[in-house]
Amino acid sequence: MTKDYFASDKFKQDVKNLIKKITPSDKFTWISIKRGRNNRVFCVDISGWGKALLKAYFKHPDDPRDRLSNEFSFSRFAWNNGLRCLHEPYLRDDENHLGLYQFIEGRNINKEEVNEEFISQALDFFIELNDFKHLPEAKRLANASEACFSIHEHLDTVEKRLNRLKSIGGSSEINSKAISFIENELSRSWDKTTEYVQKLINNYEIDSTERVSSDDKCISPSDFGFHNAILDEHGKIYFVDFEYAGWDDPAKMVCDFFCQPEIPVPLSYYESFVKKAFSKTSNPEKHIQRANILLPVYRIKWCCIILNEFLEHDTERRFFAQEHLNREEEKTKQLSKAKQYLKDLDQFMLEK
Repeated sequence: MTKDYFASDKFKQDVKNLIKKITPSDKFTWISIKRGRNNRVFCVDISGWGKALLKAYFKHPDDPRDRLSNEFSFSRFAWNNGLRCLHEPYLRDDENHLGLYQFIEGRNINKEEVNEEFISQALDFFIELNDFKHLPEAKRLANASEACFSIHEHLDTVEKRLNRLKSIGGSSEINSKAISFIENELSRSWDKTTEYVQKLINNYEIDSTERVSSDDKCISPSDFGFHNAILDEHGKIYFVDFEYAGWDDPAKMVCDFFCQPEIPVPLSYYESFVKKAFSKTSNPEKHIQRANILLPVYRIKWCCIILNEFLEHDTERRFFAQEHLNREEEKTKQLSKAKQYLKDLDQFMLEK
């Protein structure tokens, strides 16, 4: 799928074919809306029916992830079990990588707005979702993207991301600056983090290779946070973008929630959040310890994610999602963001 597809008669016909399955109306208009950095998103206004959200998913031969299937299956599972703080999934077109969803009127959340009520809504979504994890249909959900079930696996995943970044070529001035940052500040911070992790592993007497039990695995929205949320006029939050969702370690959900950089969640909420998030696990205290260990690990991981702009494959996805992307400007912005983000690493080492 290329950008030319969205200006073609084929795209219009493909959308019409989807719409025909929910209404006999064949008159509609659409506008592109800015939401997310991986896919193309449109508001489709159907005559006599109303608005729907259309997502065109990025697909690449080198990326085996089926983003449409993952998001649609997760959304269908949540919706069928009564959760209403997400888009209702309507229809999917696997051949053309299109998904049609409920359109929710609302706006993005600003980082200054994050408060106890918003965090409570997020936590309620996660807990209610996992009230249904023992159902047969839950077992059919895939693992989350980069799912990890032992501390060793978490560390290995971040190590691989860091090594990928070290392969960046110095083809431009901004690339050279990124290489210097990765090989110096970021690598030193990673060394510091792994030392901290080993210290806590010893203090807690935890086996880093021990896997989370099947009963304690969670269904995670993944990439979970207020950067992937819509606030309606009544103060209700709707969570969106579940292409990475699936079975995962509950500690990873917590770490992602507090480490995602776009709409930061203050660490002052961390203690109460983990207590409630892990309250139904077999050993809540042990899961809290694991989250404490992994929190700075995920700070490093998110720093690596910020720098994805320097990786060729990830850049293709960004260009697919955003028509007028200036690559060099984007790289400069992301490198600056990564440097600032890394400065706060010490705050995430909760036990010095």
